[in-house]
Amino acid sequence: MNEFCPKCGSTKGPFLNSFCYSCYLEDHELVIVPGSFEIERCVKCGRTRLSGKWFAENNAFIAEFLEKKVKLKEMDDADISVEFEESPKGEQVAKITARGEVAGKNVTVSKTVLIDFKRVACPSCGKISGGYFEAKIQIRWDSPRDLKKEKSICAEIGRQLAVMRETNPMALITDEGEAPNGRDIYIGSNKAARTALSIIKSKFGATVLSSAKLAGLDESGKERYRITYSMRL
Repeated sequence: MNEFCPKCGSTKGPFLNSFCYSCYLEDHELVIVPGSFEIERCVKCGRTRLSGKWFAENNAFIAEFLEKKVKLKEMDDADISVEFEESPKGEQVAKITARGEVAGKNVTVSKTVLIDFKRVACPSCGKISGGYFEAKIQIRWDSPRDLKKEKSICAEIGRQLAVMRETNPMALITDEGEAPNGRDIYIGSNKAARTALSIIKSKFGATVLSSAKLAGLDESGKERYRITYSMRL
């Protein structure tokens, strides 16, 4: 006797627990995920806030976040994937697909969720817009000023900070300007400034001295210092 679906009468398999594929999926929610997610995205740097932490602008981080939000029922050995696309209305959506087994049969279920990006300023960009900096590099010349070499030094500082910015959002030049016989460069992160200077010293043969000045208290109430690095050439 041919097997048939007790709901729709279809004799076309595969059958899941005696029901045809379509009817079983219609009556059983195998993949549970909210219809939309609100995700904070910084209007300045593009980083996104996921589970309380800020991540670089990369869909891979959002995909990992969404995968953890998926709940499965009845499905064994499921593999979850996330693809991003734009809806006809121009909205950002994610297609979440789960592939696994139900009653020993291969099953694929897809859900589409809306990604609602909330435009905010991340803490780092908020600090920068408020004039925050942790370090100042003073480029000064003991010998006649060499503008070509000075330009190369500034470019190298920028390159080093760009590399570090992948893991340290404050690793950037917040301001710079001309100074007597040199140039001043303000950097958001003292750690980044110190790392960049260690490379500059060996590459350009510069002498660097540092001094600290109390700049107030941080969020935890600890004293916060600004470091001035005097680079002599």
